[in-house]
Amino acid sequence: MQLSETVTLDISDIIAILAALISGLSALYARWAYSEARRSNEITLLSHRKEIFDAFFELKIHMTQRSMRAELEQVSKFYYPSRDSTIYFESELSDKILKFYDSCFKVADLARTGNVLYPNESEEIKSSYASAMAISSEVESGLLKIIKQCATNR
Repeated sequence: MQLSETVTLDISDIIAILAALISGLSALYARWAYSEARRSNEITLLSHRKEIFDAFFELKIHMTQRSMRAELEQVSKFYYPSRDSTIYFESELSDKILKFYDSCFKVADLARTGNVLYPNESEEIKSSYASAMAISSEVESGLLKIIKQCATNR
């Protein structure tokens, strides 16, 4: 047996080796593209969640400042973000967000009547305001937890 045997490759062997190299590179590129697409989706999801958080926080500040005299126009700005929460958050948190909005809306709607409230409406506005404020801390902590989790996963 000789040590210096030569290996001869036919054209079909060369084509097969090149095809294997190209398929390996294609697999690497596909993996990289998948990773980048996933990262892009996470950034988009974070952006939408942050918009909902910003709208929530704006309404919470308004409710804190105006108390039981909330303005319907300001509260109504949170309508679409509250409904979008069902898309971007789990049902437990989105239900709390919807309940917060409904309570705030009830306060603002009753506050539209001005100073002439019937006694039962006065109690209803107090109860709705208390409900909104009680839910707001749960919603805020839930939103912050999810947004921070999304932000650190990038």
